[in-house]
Amino acid sequence: QLMPPDAVLECTASGIPHKARLRDGKIELDGKLYSPSAAARAVLGGAEVNGWKRWKFNGVLLDDLRQKLRVKRHSGGGSTLGET
Repeated sequence: QLMPPDAVLECTASGIPHKARLRDGKIELDGKLYSPSAAARAVLGGAEVNGWKRWKFNGVLLDDLRQKLRVKRHSGGGSTLGET
């Protein structure tokens, strides 16, 4: 498991950390569910951004975790970011 199903995620915008939770493979922010990029846009005021490269779990970018997941799946492991 790369991260728990209800992981706390963080995205920093203008030096201010914003926290959200992983819910059903989406990011829950202010009671709404978003894709990583849509959640990052909400935090950054609408700017186009790759949320996979902005949100972190325990200091690690979601993009890096996603790459680890791809390697794990390729080698026969079968897990998702938020599943056991």
